[in-house]
Amino acid sequence: MTARPAAHEVGAPAIAVSVLSAGYDDRLALSDISFEVKEGERLAVAGPNGAGKSTLLKAIAGLLPPQTGRIRVFGHPPKGHICISYVPQRSEVDWRFPVTVFDVVMMGRTRRLGVFRRARPADCKLVKSALDRVGLLPLASRQIGQLSGGQQQRMFIARALAQEAEIILMDEPFAGLDPGSKSGVISLLEDLEGVTILVALHDLGIATSHFDRVLLLNKTLLGIGSPTDVLTPPVLQRAYGSCLRMVKTDDGVLVVQDTACSGGRP
Repeated sequence: MTARPAAHEVGAPAIAVSVLSAGYDDRLALSDISFEVKEGERLAVAGPNGAGKSTLLKAIAGLLPPQTGRIRVFGHPPKGHICISYVPQRSEVDWRFPVTVFDVVMMGRTRRLGVFRRARPADCKLVKSALDRVGLLPLASRQIGQLSGGQQQRMFIARALAQEAEIILMDEPFAGLDPGSKSGVISLLEDLEGVTILVALHDLGIATSHFDRVLLLNKTLLGIGSPTDVLTPPVLQRAYGSCLRMVKTDDGVLVVQDTACSGGRP
């Protein structure tokens, strides 16, 4: 039986998080988080290690229930939405698993088809189109562990395209990638018109140069807004425990530690 997508409430934000607290067993990873994301917006979720970035994405994806507060996706709880594509950190994926690139991208169709229905020619055509769009069609039959890091991230974007996802959540997609691979993934994300994108990342330069807004976390919400409004020295010091500054260069924005500011250390 074909899966039915959860209803979308007209005029509702793509994502609405209200007084959210979430964690694992007795450990609270996030406390009292509230914000909204408009449809089609690109939001960078930044913060130090252990700040709760992964926890937030998992909660929005419906993989981790809130301990308190609530999350709404187009006006309804995350469960039942097949419009959400969640991409975990690469370290959480078993790259030795014997599946091909084509298989993984076809998984984006599974929830729309239903578990026991076979893919139709139209589904295969959509998967090939998604692979072609991200430049991986020649590698469709390759085992996923044989891909480079950048190719693996492009494969997940192709899966989201095949899924016809309206919200993409990516956890540290740029970690370990060379500059060229980072640029390629960024370009693909920027080409996804109308898709709401949340990316957890460490690179504040990428957050500043390529995202509409930045949400800065350290177990609680420290700021959300334009990069220039949020990534100020006082707020960065609260997040990272040292003074960081954003320096504009010809190549973009560079994040540097300012050891001369109050509280800064070499």
